[in-house]
Amino acid sequence: MSIDWSNVVLGPCMDQFAVPVYINPLRSQPNQLAYWARGVWEATPYTIVQENEAPLVTTVFKLGLRLVEFMVPPTQGDQVTIDGDTFTLDAYEYDGQGGVRWVCKAKAPSQETHGGLTA
Repeated sequence: MSIDWSNVVLGPCMDQFAVPVYINPLRSQPNQLAYWARGVWEATPYTIVQENEAPLVTTVFKLGLRLVEFMVPPTQGDQVTIDGDTFTLDAYEYDGQGGVRWVCKAKAPSQETHGGLTA
């Protein structure tokens, strides 16, 4: 008997930890309006020590989505806006349980596109 991880684990986790995200489907659904969804957002700071021993501090942004919640799931190149900051979906990994985790690249304010809706 198999376990439906998406409903048993991922769904309740999304109910508890997800935040609203505004998705502009530039690549997954060209010429369509942006829409609201939800996802688990994380921002992880990293410090890298360079050759001259000077620290280089960066932050890696990731967004977890539950695939069953999308008729057409977002794809690489789509934009997401979270708390007023816009990111481009870049690299991803499937979790094997009905979800996908995206690495998000920050967008410069002049590069933001909102697909006709206000974020």
